[in-house]
Amino acid sequence: MLEDILVPIFAMLTTFGSFFGICYIYFSTRHKERMSLIDHGADPAIFKTESNPMRVLKWGLFFVGIGLGILGGIGLVSGWRLEPPVPIYIAMILIGGGLGLMIFYFIQYKMEKKKS
Repeated sequence: MLEDILVPIFAMLTTFGSFFGICYIYFSTRHKERMSLIDHGADPAIFKTESNPMRVLKWGLFFVGIGLGILGGIGLVSGWRLEPPVPIYIAMILIGGGLGLMIFYFIQYKMEKKKS
């Protein structure tokens, strides 16, 4: 009876502890590295990243593709009564996400072609 309560609590604590530990190590190491570079004369502006408006379009098309893949998987399973449905869902999600990224590539290619 006691194991039914303690095991999930211990699993949650170790999961959150691991997540916190990884985040702490990542951010403290990044901070030390940046401070060391600044101490050795590097320009602090190298840490600033440019915002890319195309990034939002890429992720939007990717998630729309995943959503359409889920809908396509539901349509295939219910329409053709395919068994087992899980591989079909996974395949359609991957196909939809890939198509979304391919559409983004072609849009970005056309925009780059217009610029030059």
